[in-house]
Amino acid sequence: MLRPGAFHAASTDLAATRNDMVVLAARYEELSVPVAILYGREDAILDPEIHGAKIAADVPRVELTLIAGGHMIPVTAPEQAAAWIRGRVGAAA
Repeated sequence: MLRPGAFHAASTDLAATRNDMVVLAARYEELSVPVAILYGREDAILDPEIHGAKIAADVPRVELTLIAGGHMIPVTAPEQAAAWIRGRVGAAA
């Protein structure tokens, strides 16, 4: 993250996010496939209420699962994340 190229790329993405997400979020209701979101309840980077519960409440076919943990749960809770993914794949089959 602190290499100049990586820092520039991440900063560029972050700066564009505000405008890009408005356009993307306006189209969420057009999703025709089921969407599943896994979130850590204690995520201090992306608020689970704002970024998880809100979309689940506003958009049809969105299933939200909250688990104990913070940001990057595939790294911090890999067993739970893998089991959740397997469950979603099984449900889609």
